[in-house]
Amino acid sequence: MADSEKTPATDAVKALAEFLHEPELDELSPAEIRARLKETKTDVDLVRKRFATALAQAKGRLHLAKARERRESFALRVAELRQQLTSDINVRERVRDFVQDVFGGKAEAAVAWRNFERATDADLRTIIDDLTLLEDLEKDDFSSPEA
Repeated sequence: MADSEKTPATDAVKALAEFLHEPELDELSPAEIRARLKETKTDVDLVRKRFATALAQAKGRLHLAKARERRESFALRVAELRQQLTSDINVRERVRDFVQDVFGGKAEAAVAWRNFERATDADLRTIIDDLTLLEDLEKDDFSSPEA
């Protein structure tokens, strides 16, 4: 492409390159800069919008990457917990210990335990699984800088 050919895109790029690399342009007033940009038909608002869009997309990708990382960590924790729960443990003792921890030996503990006595071992395993996961999630949320 010959120098004699002028297009708005190349003129805009040349103008921006001048602003970035020419030291005497550092001393231009804002009015002079606006005038030069106007001469080259450079739409600064469009540049700002594109930059804001690119920045928002980058932030979104970062947020999604963090969420993916947390989800993978959570899935690993669930797998570990399920492995622990399949071992030979006395589920009823574990639930009774949990009830004692929550109610601290108060009269409500007996009432809560009475409700759990009617549950099947499978139900109790599910409860232990859910409570442990909730406890881990709460710990993770409180330790997270975004919390």
